[in-house]
Amino acid sequence: MTKQDTEAESYRRACCFIGALFQHTDHTLEREFDSQWGIEKVAHEFRNRMTTGQTMREHNKFRRRFYHRVVRIAQKKLAAEVVCLLYLGYMRRLNVSYKLLQPGSDRGPGYNSLPISKDAPDYPATSCRKLIESLKARKQHLSSSPVSGETEDDYPLVILAFDEAHTLTNREETGYARWSNLSVLRHVLCALHRFPVFALFLSTTSKISQFTSPGDLILTQPFTNLGFDTLAKKVSLDGHWDLERVTTDSHIVHMGRPL
Repeated sequence: MTKQDTEAESYRRACCFIGALFQHTDHTLEREFDSQWGIEKVAHEFRNRMTTGQTMREHNKFRRRFYHRVVRIAQKKLAAEVVCLLYLGYMRRLNVSYKLLQPGSDRGPGYNSLPISKDAPDYPATSCRKLIESLKARKQHLSSSPVSGETEDDYPLVILAFDEAHTLTNREETGYARWSNLSVLRHVLCALHRFPVFALFLSTTSKISQFTSPGDLILTQPFTNLGFDTLAKKVSLDGHWDLERVTTDSHIVHMGRPL
């Protein structure tokens, strides 16, 4: 992901990596995790396998094996010159921006003039959808069931964490356009906004300017003057709530002031 290349190739590489990550995660859960485990049990066990035995000097065996397989899948997609719908759409934007856009502009005349093949696979979205469907099919843990008994969809099922994300922020210029590996990765993730997926970009650097967008994506403005318990779940007095439920981590973390 940190390889320096053209913007188009960086975008295609990000598409293949994210798609491979979802694909292999789904395969791992299906092959190595009990199908009767609920989502909370799966999340707990997956995190344990990713972190148990790690040291400051090296990752554990499970993590190394997991990401080695993800990279191999992504490399095969790249070698096979798989072109996804996201990539074609992004190339369409680039072709227009190089010729027609002025600095700071997002679109220009002819933005929709380049057709996208209907036969092109939408790789990251397809693998993401399959993973989400697999997770939703798992039996929900009783402690996380909503009062109404219906499926709760107001939380992310998949959280992606990119550690030391400032290594993706080296900026390049192509004509009027400025971009970085981070900006193309954000474009890929933004295209998945309809899925219950949340991404965290973590960094030990104190320079927030490194994460300001070099292109048409901007940082989310900070939330200020928020009250307490803005995201807290409403407690019903119809008998479905008890002491055990109100003391679960899932309920407690929604209380207080969001930061």
